[in-house]
Amino acid sequence: MGNRGKGLKGKHQVPQSAKTAVQPTKLPRVGENVDFYRHRPVWSFAQIDFYAEVGGWIRLQPGDLDELLARFRQWEMMTWGEILSEGRRQNHAISVNQCIDKAQERLEFLKLDDLEELTSLRVNSKGRVLGIRDREVFRILWWDPEHEVCPSRLKHT
Repeated sequence: MGNRGKGLKGKHQVPQSAKTAVQPTKLPRVGENVDFYRHRPVWSFAQIDFYAEVGGWIRLQPGDLDELLARFRQWEMMTWGEILSEGRRQNHAISVNQCIDKAQERLEFLKLDDLEELTSLRVNSKGRVLGIRDREVFRILWWDPEHEVCPSRLKHT
């Protein structure tokens, strides 16, 4: 048979390009199991809705801005786990079907009607910032100074 394959002792030689392809230096993030509640929030302003009848940022008053910025600074120092456990459910997810009809219609207009829930962050006794939380990113949507988008339903009233 000749000397062909002598020294390989039953092993096939693999080209260097194939070795590199099998051992990538970058790992894909698909299916990555990460606990996002341990991350600090990342704010996204790309979806702010200025002109919503209820929740539109056009209703922002100069005094509100100072309070809002102070709260955003506080939240940036916290993890999502701390933010969502703050106080007695002050910050929490709300089902879209619990929002008033005008808010649901606005989500439909914005082509966000496929959302199941929004996240509500309490700024003061009434004021709320509502948005879409996607892992650690909070996409800011509405400013609700009078807590009208998803009013509280008090027990026994």
